[in-house]
Amino acid sequence: MRLRRLGDSSFKRCVISITNLPRPHPFYPVLQIGTIFMRIFLLALLCAPFLLPAQIIPIEEARTYGLGEFVTVTGTVTTGSELGGIRYVQDGTAGIAAFPGQGSNAPNFTDLEPGDSIRISGQLKDFNGLLEIDPVTNFTLLATDRSLPEPQEVSPDLWDDQLEGSLVQVTCVTLNTNDDVFDNGALDFTTAAGVPGVVYIRNGHPIIDQPIPGGDALRVSGVLGEFNGLYEIFPRGAQDFQPVTTCNLSIGELVVTDIAPTTLTLNWTTNDPLTSTLRFGSDPDNLNQTFPFDTPATDFSQTITGLDPATFYYAQVEVADGNETLTGPVRVFMTQSTSSGSIEVYFNSAVLTSFSNGSQPAGASVSETEARLLQLIDEAQETLDVAAYNTTRTSFVNALKDAHDRGVRVRYMRDDETGNQGLNPPPAFPVLIASPGSPLMHHKFVVADADLPDAAYVWMGSMNFTNSNIAGSFNNSLLIQDQSLARTYEHEFEEMWGSDGAQFDLTNARFGAAKRDDTPHQFNIGGVPVESYFSPSDGTTQQIEDALRTADESISAALLLITRDQLTDALADAHQQTLNVRVIVDDVTNDFQYLAGLGVPTIQWSDAGKFLHHKYGLVDADAPDSDPVVITGSHNWTNAAENSNDENTLLIYDADIANLFQQEFEARWNLFTSTRDLPTDDARLLGNPARERFAVRFSGGATQPLEVIDAFGRSVLRLDYASGTPVFVDDWAAGVYVLLLGERRFRLVVP
Repeated sequence: MRLRRLGDSSFKRCVISITNLPRPHPFYPVLQIGTIFMRIFLLALLCAPFLLPAQIIPIEEARTYGLGEFVTVTGTVTTGSELGGIRYVQDGTAGIAAFPGQGSNAPNFTDLEPGDSIRISGQLKDFNGLLEIDPVTNFTLLATDRSLPEPQEVSPDLWDDQLEGSLVQVTCVTLNTNDDVFDNGALDFTTAAGVPGVVYIRNGHPIIDQPIPGGDALRVSGVLGEFNGLYEIFPRGAQDFQPVTTCNLSIGELVVTDIAPTTLTLNWTTNDPLTSTLRFGSDPDNLNQTFPFDTPATDFSQTITGLDPATFYYAQVEVADGNETLTGPVRVFMTQSTSSGSIEVYFNSAVLTSFSNGSQPAGASVSETEARLLQLIDEAQETLDVAAYNTTRTSFVNALKDAHDRGVRVRYMRDDETGNQGLNPPPAFPVLIASPGSPLMHHKFVVADADLPDAAYVWMGSMNFTNSNIAGSFNNSLLIQDQSLARTYEHEFEEMWGSDGAQFDLTNARFGAAKRDDTPHQFNIGGVPVESYFSPSDGTTQQIEDALRTADESISAALLLITRDQLTDALADAHQQTLNVRVIVDDVTNDFQYLAGLGVPTIQWSDAGKFLHHKYGLVDADAPDSDPVVITGSHNWTNAAENSNDENTLLIYDADIANLFQQEFEARWNLFTSTRDLPTDDARLLGNPARERFAVRFSGGATQPLEVIDAFGRSVLRLDYASGTPVFVDDWAAGVYVLLLGERRFRLVVP
């Protein structure tokens, strides 16, 4: 049996409990003497475990003990003062952080240097996700100048708690920086296999301002640390960044090009002709199917058959040239479901149906939107998972209570910084107060019956379940009947819930930057290509930017606000290419003012009684042959949404759904301007209002006569015009003009 010290407080309780035994009557001295001996005996018998030295255990075992327990380990110190007062200690099984901490009885602990062999005792503590021995109660220096453990070569996608505190290295990485010298903070990198990782350099680190090594690729080493679930390499010095010259291999992104209920087709590329192996399976830790490609090539494709519908599958690629081998990350994919794939679109305000291509939203009012949401809850058969930033709508909560009462498993998650008055008094179903002390849990989704193909639904969009958002703000919501998407949203929910059971487990819960990119991104939903991304783990902003840059004709965006320069630049570039870019925002920011200054048609929402709470973008919604895209979800176009908040986003490639959102956008746009005529069949006025220039795009290659007439009927411009040619209006008077292109007529505003 192993004896462990449980801490001073446990020892004090033991002593107090024994010394407080009943005292005999003072007239019985024999009994008094007997009681004293009895107390000494009990003290020795029961409290000895707290007085005896704790048994030395491997660090790997110590890492399994509960927080607050005392451990004693031995190992070699791997870091010095470059990381501050903390030291990392590693033995042959694992590594761990150690910090003197408050209450430490180790005044010389910070004199330890790399290569010192020590025995160390102390209490286990969690510091922002990092397991520490803190405080260190005592340590003994056993030897000096010991050889340090060799760093383990581990790809960033395989970093985990078992490696935390140990020396690791990653070879053939590219630092994502244009700087010539090191600076404090996070330094992102990418491996040759395309896996992202992070190096973190603390304030005051001696490497700051030292030159970054040159060369096309580096080997990066250091201690694997963790901050709120984000694993990072903590370098010890410049020696942890070494140029390498043997990185001749690279693997392109492993992508799915065909998704069906029982088959997946995966494709990948290499920089040079290489042999390749695809490993595949339903368990990421046991990819039991192997598909070898023994003939060197640069393009690879493999169709896997005999799969189950709406099921997670995992794949990994390895390539070789006869000398080197490079293994890519494990990626997750999802087969198509057998669900209906219906996508219902709801707006809580009227749309402009004159822009309809024949499609109509499933609802365009508060009553229709709320009624369908409550119907979803009322019809749930087995499970309901709710991730809701804020809730005040009692009808919504009462429906969940009724579902719980009839036996539906209801799991509910809310943010910790919002009032959630609708949850008072507390309901009988479990409620997780999410992301305590961290950025926002900003989701607004409901998942119903994820395990039932014909009843699995996802409700998502921009709408919080509050009185102000349902009835007092412009919002959009989608209801999607698809088991593959429902299981994916359920997976996101359970990553934050910390459990796949009815009760949450905060010890396993992950929020914000602690989450992992472990959900599928491509879906076939009833024949419609859909992409799903969760923030901040999935690089959502890059996906939004990539979609914006596919525009051939137009981009329309209705946003609460925009602060992400990456997306602002994409909109600005599209405008400079004379695409029809229009932006409506509720909150004015520097990015919005920048776009307005470039002449991008913009509207600041100014209806104080009703907020514009949308977060959607439309690409080529008015050009059905240009692969229109709808971008929507909870993700504001901001740095916080990209870097820290829990968010969800869908990209939907469908002309009819894009048209529904266009009807909504035109309704909002036309509340503030009447300058846009209905589109003709083959011509489009771009850049209206024309703050700097405008253009007309029309079909056919020949020029056409163009004339512009001012408000007094005077002709201000007349020319043979080629489609898409910019016309500058810098010296034109502000006002409303009539633009004639052949027999077509447009109203043009110069502000």
